[in-house]
Amino acid sequence: MGADWVVLGRYEIDAGRIRSRAQLLDLPELSLSAPIEDQDAFERLVDVQSRLAWRILRQLDPHFPLSLVSFQQQRPAVSVSAFESYVRGLLAVDREQQLRYFLQAARLEPSYAPPAFRLAMLYYLDGDYSAAARWFGQASTDSRLGPEAGFYLGLCYFAAGELPRAAESLLKVSATAPSAGLWNNLGIVASRQKDAAAETYFARALQADPQDARVHFNLGLHYLRRDEWELALRSLQRALTIDPRDTEAHYLRAHALRQLGRLEEAERARQQAIGDNPALALSLDRRMLELDRLQIEFQPFPDRGEARR
Repeated sequence: MGADWVVLGRYEIDAGRIRSRAQLLDLPELSLSAPIEDQDAFERLVDVQSRLAWRILRQLDPHFPLSLVSFQQQRPAVSVSAFESYVRGLLAVDREQQLRYFLQAARLEPSYAPPAFRLAMLYYLDGDYSAAARWFGQASTDSRLGPEAGFYLGLCYFAAGELPRAAESLLKVSATAPSAGLWNNLGIVASRQKDAAAETYFARALQADPQDARVHFNLGLHYLRRDEWELALRSLQRALTIDPRDTEAHYLRAHALRQLGRLEEAERARQQAIGDNPALALSLDRRMLELDRLQIEFQPFPDRGEARR
C-alpha cells in the first residue's frame, strides 16, 4: 500500500493493568525493530498509548524534537470512559450514534478536543453553524486540532454574518497554519467589511499560488465593491485567462466594462455569461456582490519536516 513502516504489537490486561508491546516493521528492508514496551494501570491507557507513540517516533527519528514531557503535554490524559466513548463514535456508522458517543465523551472530559471537533464537523456538515461554532470553539484551544478548528470556526462565523469574529478566528490560525486558502478567506472577510487589508490578504494568497483563479475572481469582486473598475477588469480577466468558461467572471467583467462605458464589449461579455437566459441574469444580478469564493477545506502549508517526509 506504499507504506514504509508498519507498527505491529499486542497488549494484555491482567489484574487491572495493561501491558503493551510494539515493534516497527521496516517494509523496504523487511526487518523488525527491537520490542518497545510499556505498562500501567488500565485507567491510564491513554498515557500508555502516548508513551508508546513517543518511543516509536524516537526510534524512527532519533532527533525527534519533542521530549516525552512535551509530547505528553500536547496530549492531555483523559479517562478511559471518555476515550472509549470517542472510539465508539469513530466506529459508529449511524449519525445519531456518532452524536451520542461524541457528546458523551465531550461531557465526560470537557478539555478533550477530539470528540468536540468531531461533533463540530457533524453539525457543520449539516449546516447548523451555531452548534458547530460552539464545539469548534471548544476544540480550538487544543494544540494539535486548534488551527483546523479555528479555520472552520471562522467559516461558521462568516456564514452567520459575524464578520469581525470570523476575521479574528482566521487571523489567529494564520499565525500558526497559514495557507493560500486561509489568506483568500481573510481577503473575503476584509472585503465584506470594506477593509483595505483585503488586498494584502489576496496578494499573499496569489504569492502562494499565482494560478488560483478563485483568488483573482475574489480580488476582482473586491475592486467592484470599491468602484475601481479598471482594477476589477484586470483581475477578472486574469481569472478568465485561467478558466475561460467561468460564467460568473464573465458576468462581473461585463458589469465592469459597462461602468467604464465600453458598452459593446460589455454586451459581448454578458452574452458569454448568460446567453438568452434572463433567469440566470436576474440571479447573478441579485447576488453580484456576494459571489465570493471561499476555501472550505483546511489545507495548511506543510512544514519543512512534513514536506521531507
